[in-house]
Amino acid sequence: MNNLLRLIGRRLVALPIMALGVTVLVFFLMSFSKTDPAYTALGDGASPEAVAEYHEKYGLDDPWPVRYVRYMGDLIHGDMGTYGAARNSVAKRISTALPVTMQLTFIGLAIGAVVSFLLGVIAALYRDKWPDQVIRVFSIAGLATPSFWLAVLLILLFSSYLKVLPASGALPHFTTNPVGYLGRMIMPAIALAFPLTGQMTRIVRTAMVEELDKDYVRMARGAGVPEKVVVGINVLRNALITPVTYINSAADLKAFCGEHGGIVCTSTNAPTILDWAFAQREKVLFFPDQHLGRWTGFNKGIPLDEMVVWDPDLEYGGLSFDQIKKAKILLWKGHCSVHQMFQPAHIIKFRNQYPDGFVISHPESALEVCRQSDYVGSTEYIINLIKNAAPNTRWLVGTELNLVNRLAEEVKHEGKIVQFMAPTVCMCSTMQRIDPQHLAWTLENLAAGQVVNQIKVPGREAELARIALDRMLALS
Repeated sequence: MNNLLRLIGRRLVALPIMALGVTVLVFFLMSFSKTDPAYTALGDGASPEAVAEYHEKYGLDDPWPVRYVRYMGDLIHGDMGTYGAARNSVAKRISTALPVTMQLTFIGLAIGAVVSFLLGVIAALYRDKWPDQVIRVFSIAGLATPSFWLAVLLILLFSSYLKVLPASGALPHFTTNPVGYLGRMIMPAIALAFPLTGQMTRIVRTAMVEELDKDYVRMARGAGVPEKVVVGINVLRNALITPVTYINSAADLKAFCGEHGGIVCTSTNAPTILDWAFAQREKVLFFPDQHLGRWTGFNKGIPLDEMVVWDPDLEYGGLSFDQIKKAKILLWKGHCSVHQMFQPAHIIKFRNQYPDGFVISHPESALEVCRQSDYVGSTEYIINLIKNAAPNTRWLVGTELNLVNRLAEEVKHEGKIVQFMAPTVCMCSTMQRIDPQHLAWTLENLAAGQVVNQIKVPGREAELARIALDRMLALS
């Protein structure tokens, strides 16, 4: 949540600065133009007296700071000025044109997405053969061709020479005249879609090629699985899945995400990361903790039947084709051994004993536990919330025991009671070593020139893992 707030904050800070820069640029460009707005409004034959009167009426002879302040004031109040001899409203013109522009953009995006997907798949299946070469030339042309220039060529070809599509005229409503509507929208939509298609085709091809080179594809082909099944069910779906792994996972798992267009998340930024992942592809593989993935998806409004558990020990994860097709998130069959101990029954018992008490859980707990908690958040969130809570409050905490015990000691002088959620204890050996004693021992050895507990990661693995981590940091 903090990362999301920081991201929103930076955008909000940058927005007025960008808006100010645009207004300054537009104002000064128009101010230094040799075209006198008086002649634009009154006509080239206007008398000097009429021009002078126009200048005085609209303050065109005032100093530029005065004119800029007046310009910004009018803009803030929604007055964007007028255009033409008839002095038509600019704001009204924009309000009329904007819906058409949005429709055009949507059609262009739809065309670009469909065409790039088809071309990317074909290019990957015929890698380094003539279809791939032709599509590569098409992609480069798409990236290098300006939309406005392509639009002119389309008008010359389809309007001037072939005379099959109109180059101008009123846009009919789609419901009353769909043929006429599409006839006027198709050329500008293609012009907008062409550069997008060139870029997206390369992305789809790369993702497909990566999957086609995997061992499971060679094994499936060797086992006699039909090519359409290999490509349609396995490769395409894997190419359309963004892997997301938890920050506490091993380096090779982070490297897997880095290699396949994935990313790393924490329990704090998981919602932001999930939004990013869905912006890349239609599905997400979340591992190794299914509970964190399920809770994050649940808060995003994703139905539970669209978040299915993938069992790596079973064929197709133990899921049917329809389940995989419907799923938005594939949850790896994994969980934290500590947080699995917490149960809704523990919360019910606590509330019966202490109706005024509060329950806070880590999102690695089961969904049922999180839903019955008053608060759910990361380790940092739990610590800060309890430390800043009112004195003499009681807390039931669903996270690692050592942290709960340390926190209970730190807030005991304020009359706060902090207790562990589960009666059964499952110790986390890793968390037990995260203490001042081990930190001091490590630092003392480093000061003496001795490296202890050094962890080495292969170079290629470290490089790929860093890519996934950098993607996460870029969103922070």
